[in-house]
Amino acid sequence: MIDHLPSSVAQVVGAPSSVAPPPELRTEDLHKWFGDNHVLRGIDLLIRQGEMVAIVGASGGGKTVLLKLMIGHLQPDQGRVLVADHESAGAPLADLATLSDA
Repeated sequence: MIDHLPSSVAQVVGAPSSVAPPPELRTEDLHKWFGDNHVLRGIDLLIRQGEMVAIVGASGGGKTVLLKLMIGHLQPDQGRVLVADHESAGAPLADLATLSDA
């Protein structure tokens, strides 16, 4: 199960440290259950433009579930996934659950 992600998980590649790139994806208090199995517990993650992120862990630990939530193949039981809206100026992140399939 994923309970938290250490700060060392995400590293900015090629971005200056004085300027924070805009966010591309953010998860807030993400939870996912399958029956009695609480797979994800309160995941908060911020991925900025230009960052490379690796998700590692034991088999059955929730890596694939997290990725499926991040791309919209699964819906969270609690929390939300926010993604960059490159089509709309002025609103940098949109709730994935509110976007149309298009």
